[in-house]
Amino acid sequence: MKIRTTILAITASVVLVTACTGQTIAGLAPAVDPGGRSLAYLEYTGQGLGYRIVTRNVGRTGEPRVIEPDVAETQLAWSPDGRRLAYVVENAERQPALRVTNVNAGAAEVVELRVPLAPSPFGVAFVDDAHVLVGAGSALLVADLSNGTAKKIFESTTDLVPRLGSISVSAAGRIAFTCGGTAADDVESICVVENMQRVSPRIVATGSVTTPVWRSHDELLYSRGATVWERDHFAVQRRHLWLLNVTTGRSRQLTSGDVVDSWPSVEPSTGRLAFARIDLSKAKTSMPETGRDPSFVSGLERGFNSVEALLRRSTIVWTEVTARERRRP
Repeated sequence: MKIRTTILAITASVVLVTACTGQTIAGLAPAVDPGGRSLAYLEYTGQGLGYRIVTRNVGRTGEPRVIEPDVAETQLAWSPDGRRLAYVVENAERQPALRVTNVNAGAAEVVELRVPLAPSPFGVAFVDDAHVLVGAGSALLVADLSNGTAKKIFESTTDLVPRLGSISVSAAGRIAFTCGGTAADDVESICVVENMQRVSPRIVATGSVTTPVWRSHDELLYSRGATVWERDHFAVQRRHLWLLNVTTGRSRQLTSGDVVDSWPSVEPSTGRLAFARIDLSKAKTSMPETGRDPSFVSGLERGFNSVEALLRRSTIVWTEVTARERRRP
C-alpha cells in the first residue's frame, strides 16, 4: 500500500536568496507581524486537532507564547496595526469560527465569528484593522469585526473544486487566493482580484500551486508542486517557491532540491522571507515491519506514522533577499 500526500512546509532558498544562520524553529505557516517584531506559526503536537498556535520574538529571544492550544491547519494573519492575530478554530458547537485575538501582553480581547461549514484548511487575511477576509468552501467572505457580521463577496461558479485555504492582501488592496483544483488531478490555481469592489477573479498561476503571498503590488510568491519523492510505502510531493509578476506574467523559481517548500511570509520592515521546510533527504521514516504482504490497514498505519515523522521535522527559516532577486522578472 502506498500513501501519497502533500505536506505544506517551508525552507531557505538555494537559488536567489541566501539563508540566514541561527537557530531554527520547528513549525508551519509562519506569519510575520507588520512591524517585523513577532512571528506566529503552527507548532505540530500530534494531539487533538494536531497543532497549536505559537508566537515569539523574531530575534528568537525570550520564550514562545501559546495563543491557541489546539487547532486544525489554518492560515495565520496579523492586523495592519500588529495587535491582532486572525485564524480559524473549532468552536464549542464544533463548527468552524473565525477568531481574532489581541496578542498584546495582558490583553484579553477575543472576537469570534461563526463561518459557514466548509472543508479545512481555512484562509484568512486582514483587509484593514476592522475587516478580515475568510475563505469558506467556495465562498470568500469579509467579516466586519466592529459589528460581528460577515458578507459574501465572491463564490466560485467554475468546475474547479474550491480551496480557499490561503489568502493574501497587498498594501494596495489587491487580493490573491487559492481558487481550486479538480478532484481528479489535484491541480490548484491562484486567482487575483483588484479589490473588494472589483471582484472579478482572474487565474494567474496553475499546476498544483498554493499559498500565495504578495511581496509587492505586482510580485506574488507561491508554492508549486514538483516531482514526487518516494520512500518505502509512501510518497510526498516536492514543493518549491516561485516568484510571479502578475502584470508581465513572468515567473522565476526560487528554491530547489529534495525538499517541501510552502507558506512564504514577507517581513515588511526588511523584505526578508520566512517560510518552512522539510528536508526530504534527511527525513527517515519509522515504519514497523509487517511482513512482505501488508494488509490495507497496516499499510495506512505505516503511512500515517511516516507523515507524522515528516511533520515533526518541518522548520521555519529566515532568508535574505539578494540584489539579483530584487530586480523585476
